[in-house]
Amino acid sequence: MLSDRRACKLTGLCRNTLRYKPEPDKDVTLRKRMKELAEQRRKFGSPRLHVLLKREELVVNHKRTERIYREEGLALRKRKRRRKASVTQLKPDLPTRPNQKWSMDFVYDQLVNGRRLRCLTIVDDYTRECVAIEVDTSLKRGESMRFASSGCQPKSFNPRPSLKRGESSTCLCRQVLSHVSIHAPH
Repeated sequence: MLSDRRACKLTGLCRNTLRYKPEPDKDVTLRKRMKELAEQRRKFGSPRLHVLLKREELVVNHKRTERIYREEGLALRKRKRRRKASVTQLKPDLPTRPNQKWSMDFVYDQLVNGRRLRCLTIVDDYTRECVAIEVDTSLKRGESMRFASSGCQPKSFNPRPSLKRGESSTCLCRQVLSHVSIHAPH
């Protein structure tokens, strides 16, 4: 018969490991109560359950609550995003010839030194050709209107303009188009 010391030495096992007796789970009541609360309040996650358990003086440390919450598999299900009812949108008329429909938009860029460039671009939707572009560090409303009314009109100017949807550019484009006396779509 081998002694514990000799057996541990031969197997390479620590004697404390051999004698270790696991402590009984202290969290049995906490686990049971957490499951009950989670069933009653399905939309409550770990933080809200922690508050309820703290009121009942079952738990003090939130990390303990989160650990047990995960171990019990009580994680909330991710909600599926509700899809909004689709509104039938009219497809825009596609142009059939050059200069029938133009798009106007402001484009922004930045130089290496940090200065910003603002470009007013006017593009023919049929040929996808840039009809006109105005580049400056700051394009004011008046400058844009002068540019749109004078420099960008070719010989056969009869376009139906459209605007790219943006935050500030749509409003400014509408103002430019109203000054040039072209109808902008709403």
